[in-house]
Amino acid sequence: MLKLGGARESGATLSEYHEQNESEIVVSIFRALMIILVVVTPRFALYSHAVPQAMSTDAYVLIILAAVYNLLTALTYLRQIDLPFRRQTMIMMDLCFVTVWISISMGEKRDLFPLYDLVTIVSAIWFKVMGSVLTASFASFLYVLVYVTSSPDPLSAVQASLTLHIPFLYLVALLSGYVAEAQEWERNRRIETQLLLSDYEREMSMSRDIQKLLLPGHLPEVEGVEVSAMTRLARIVGGGDYYDLIRLNDAKFGVCVADVAGKSIRAQIRLPLLKYALRAVSPIYHNAAAVVTHLNAMVYEDLQPDMFIAICYALFDLRSDTVELCIAGHPPPLHCAQTNPRCYLLPAGGIPLGVDDKAEYETVTLPWEPGDVLVFYTDGVNHARNGEGEEFGEERLGDVLQRSRWLSASSLAETLLRRVDEFESAERSDDLTILVVKRNN
Repeated sequence: MLKLGGARESGATLSEYHEQNESEIVVSIFRALMIILVVVTPRFALYSHAVPQAMSTDAYVLIILAAVYNLLTALTYLRQIDLPFRRQTMIMMDLCFVTVWISISMGEKRDLFPLYDLVTIVSAIWFKVMGSVLTASFASFLYVLVYVTSSPDPLSAVQASLTLHIPFLYLVALLSGYVAEAQEWERNRRIETQLLLSDYEREMSMSRDIQKLLLPGHLPEVEGVEVSAMTRLARIVGGGDYYDLIRLNDAKFGVCVADVAGKSIRAQIRLPLLKYALRAVSPIYHNAAAVVTHLNAMVYEDLQPDMFIAICYALFDLRSDTVELCIAGHPPPLHCAQTNPRCYLLPAGGIPLGVDDKAEYETVTLPWEPGDVLVFYTDGVNHARNGEGEEFGEERLGDVLQRSRWLSASSLAETLLRRVDEFESAERSDDLTILVVKRNN
């Protein structure tokens, strides 16, 4: 039963069908050229060197049949008609046509043996090594049968075939089959690479879209405070960094910087969980440790068993001139006080969120006076490496901050990020976020 291409179970499109079967139309064109060559030059294969003669009736019938057959094969391709064992049938028909052509030839039959080579090469293109060897075997059998039955000396005919034409035919079968398999392997690798690139680009696009939705496009303004944040995604799929500023009242606001373990969409899709849990918890608990503790309890089940979130949450109070910090597996921020000529690193905190649902966290309280600067950052900053494998580190970050502390928050964030980019010569393997909070004088 015929099965039209439009209703094929594979659901292949027209372009996919042509791409997979374009060799069939090439074979049909080549077969047509061979038929035309025989018609235009009838003595090409149908005469004896001693007594030239015109083509016989059988030859004309064979040419007509071959032309009709060739037209039908071309139509099945152009109309996208799938026939069972279509290519196998085409190879067998070509072998039969070549064999009959050789049998009715009045000339030297062995001169037409290379026609089997052409059929074998086509078989190698379609069926690789195994198919080409089987075709060569069947062609050899047919040729010996025709040659032996038409030769006055069958033994000599068999010996001549086995010592010249048939070994060469098998050599053609093996070489063309190997080349076809190598090309098929390269083609499959190219397709796999294209699919991987397509998936990667789609994942990168999804990552950028998620990042745009998660990160605040514009941080809320706080009177008397400058806040600036800058983020650079890893050059591989990333987007595990998150930051936010939450206004609690006229005098208090919270700042959060977090990093989900892993650099993938799986890591990134955990960020909405953190974002909305933070916005639900922070207005209720006016204590940094309490906020982080409740966040851990809320996200624990969804992060298990192979993921965690490093977070630093700071609660600023402009009335009491203090800031409370709670750090959970996150790099501690740098503090530059107006009254202290040097910047110093705050002490590290507890374990990340998602590791232990019973984890306890502590709060560190600092003075927060006019002119003070607090710099939050993810580990993409301090773990950035140069060509020699050396890390940027907290000490280098503190030196840059100390020299640039008088800049505005936005200029300071840009300066820090630029210095990290200049230092990092290798491909960025982790996301990078810098958030600067500066209190105006």
